[in-house]
Amino acid sequence: MDIYTEDIRLLTPNARFILFDACFNASFHLDDNIVGSYIFNKGKTIATMGCTVNTIQDKWPDEFLGLLAAGMRIGQFTRFTCFLENHLIGDPTFHFTNNAGLDMDINQALVVQEGNVTFWKKQLNSPMADMQAMALRQLSMANYSGLVELLKKSYYESNYFVVRLEALRLLALNYPTEVADVLQTAMNDSYELIRRYAVEYVEKNCNPELLPAWIESYLLRGHENRHRFRIFSAINTFDHDMALNELKKQAADWSFYDSSYVNELLEYFPRQKKGLERDFALIGNPESTTKQIQSEISRFRNKPITKAIDPLLNIIKNESQEEELRIAAAETLGWYNLYHDKTSIIKELETFQTSKKKVMNEIVKTINRLKGKNR
Repeated sequence: MDIYTEDIRLLTPNARFILFDACFNASFHLDDNIVGSYIFNKGKTIATMGCTVNTIQDKWPDEFLGLLAAGMRIGQFTRFTCFLENHLIGDPTFHFTNNAGLDMDINQALVVQEGNVTFWKKQLNSPMADMQAMALRQLSMANYSGLVELLKKSYYESNYFVVRLEALRLLALNYPTEVADVLQTAMNDSYELIRRYAVEYVEKNCNPELLPAWIESYLLRGHENRHRFRIFSAINTFDHDMALNELKKQAADWSFYDSSYVNELLEYFPRQKKGLERDFALIGNPESTTKQIQSEISRFRNKPITKAIDPLLNIIKNESQEEELRIAAAETLGWYNLYHDKTSIIKELETFQTSKKKVMNEIVKTINRLKGKNR
């Protein structure tokens, strides 16, 4: 059943804070929206969080939500969980009474203790799962020297899914060369959102060592719609022939009640291989227009596959190529920030020089993007 703004205006909402997790609810740029109907109302709603257009499918909007019970301000909650198209509308200073038994002012700790490794290491033993997850985030922000080992230990040993997901997230975003073993396990985690994030990170990481576990996850979880969607979305991540052979090899050891989902993937690999070969042929064709090539390479921003790296570098290094296209290629490589061997891309770009200032400027920005740290 749909809910309209006219319906809400007839009510007196008593919820002090409302977290919306659907498209367009916080479309404040429009004349009318759901969020505004709650805030500008006779009720007692003080703060809301929602999305305008909502371009991200798999997201974690309630990350650290448990800390609201410890009195964390809505503004602090937004600071640590905000993502593209997400907006806080209302009073950011609002907070609930601390009834979680946390023996500190969480808002003060998040400001005064930021960067304090000793303090946040102690919070790893907190009885609150969200506080443990926040400790991992804070230690990452503080550049704690033993973070990789801590994150792996937290993933493998914690019974709390929020701690495991935080550990996986920080590893995948900042340590793409060290995350392979955790990703292999996470694709079959007991918690669905962890599995979905893991498959997404595999798509961005592209480490060939992940191929067997990636195929196995499809055999185990191919019946799950979102998991299946992620697998098919990442179909160009690995070499098609190697992936096809791996699928045949593993499937031969299985007994299926219904093998149609396996056959679907078996048939999909050859089609995608032909399509990708056609795309690269267009990119390398001297008769292709700048608009055609730019349209093709822009796809690799959301699908940063290994096979696209050399063609992109070739465009950048080609002094006879149009400047606009070289800039687009350099910008696209900036989206490889989660790639398992991004250091090789950085090395290629750092050793390249050109007299074209705009091209060089984009190369410098891409290097900084690849070296940058994700929170």
